[in-house]
Amino acid sequence: MSRQALVGFTTLTLLFLLTPSATKAATLVGGSVYTNVYDGNWVDPLPNRAASWRLSLHAPTVMETSDLIPWPAGQPASTPNDTGNYAPTMLIRNGVVTSGPYSYTATMRTNDDDLFGIIFGYQDSSNYYRVGMRNQSPGSWGGSAGLTVQKVVAGVVTQISPAGTGAGPAVITQSMINNRTPLNVRVDVSGTNYSVFFNDELKASGSDDGLADGQIGLQSWAQNYDSGELPDTRPWGTEADSVTLVDSNGIFSENFSTRNVPWRQVIMTNATGTTNTGNVATTLEPLGNFGNAIGGPWIHQQSNGFVYATTTAPNVDFIGPAVAVDSPGATSWSDYEM
Repeated sequence: MSRQALVGFTTLTLLFLLTPSATKAATLVGGSVYTNVYDGNWVDPLPNRAASWRLSLHAPTVMETSDLIPWPAGQPASTPNDTGNYAPTMLIRNGVVTSGPYSYTATMRTNDDDLFGIIFGYQDSSNYYRVGMRNQSPGSWGGSAGLTVQKVVAGVVTQISPAGTGAGPAVITQSMINNRTPLNVRVDVSGTNYSVFFNDELKASGSDDGLADGQIGLQSWAQNYDSGELPDTRPWGTEADSVTLVDSNGIFSENFSTRNVPWRQVIMTNATGTTNTGNVATTLEPLGNFGNAIGGPWIHQQSNGFVYATTTAPNVDFIGPAVAVDSPGATSWSDYEM
């Protein structure tokens, strides 16, 4: 279980020290640093699962890194492989409902070999359809390997592609994980028929009488980093660059690039002058995974990354994840505090 840093912000204020008994304050960054245009538009319908959906401060994506492996109520913790019977964290697009035949595409990335994907036909958190993708084989803990499709009806999960149990076609490669390769997953729905494409190649299709218009979304399950492949990967879990919906209402498209305050990574040096730029297998990526929480007033960092510069306690010299407001300072300023 990784440790998690939560930092609440409203403004950053620069205090100019004029005299020991008098100070004046000037606003360096005005307004809130956590509100964003996605608040209320993207909703976590099951906040009690403690997902970590947030706008990455490292890349123009939305990410989820909780590494949670919840399972449906009444299901034993140890589940037979490749049943598709898992309970993901979800992010649902509020205010957008499909109309008639439609095509829903998400451009995504993964930094783990566990499961992520898209949600469609969403009615509520107990009734929806989903496409999951997982590189890890066998598909343990219920999360099937390969590309699979499940339906959830009144909270009961049924894998419909492949029908029953089993792994789907392999789609995610280790190279994609290591390099954060962008990939497209698309579902086309017409009536009760569906077809699923990975990078424009048909991978699954079928029919289900329960299919109906609904909301669209993203899913993530057991995602953080690929422990078997560090130092090549980062703890950025599930990422999504953009979503596009084409239906009878026209085209709805949205990316996750807007930030109301720009941030940049801070690369630290230790007392010996050593600079660590991350990708250290034993320290879980010191560049971190900072992000603006969606639906919460905080900046969130969940990587547990650090590097000791000294080999014995108290290890007071260290390098760790950090970000800073990406705004130039004035070199003429002196005697100030932040």
